[in-house]
Amino acid sequence: MRDFMRGETLRPEDWSGIPTLVTAGGKSDALLRKGARAIAAVLPDAVFREILRLGHHPNIGLLAPVAGSFRTGADQPAGYYARLSARDARGRIRTRPR
Repeated sequence: MRDFMRGETLRPEDWSGIPTLVTAGGKSDALLRKGARAIAAVLPDAVFREILRLGHHPNIGLLAPVAGSFRTGADQPAGYYARLSARDARGRIRTRPR
């Protein structure tokens, strides 16, 4: 990751074909949420998920269901990842029913 943490513009071709989950906490600062959305918009195979009850600090209980669904494809219809695009992969997700 070091090569991608120097403040340079992300090159989509470096990430093509790599399914990437980009998350932001719903309780995080708006600037961080906006930045996460911007990263997901640049990466060709990225999915953005805003985890409503998550703040800036990691909480495995909130992150694990989202990451697990992403890894298994359970949060998407069959064939979704084959036709993935950053523009249609945005959305808010609730990790637990209210």
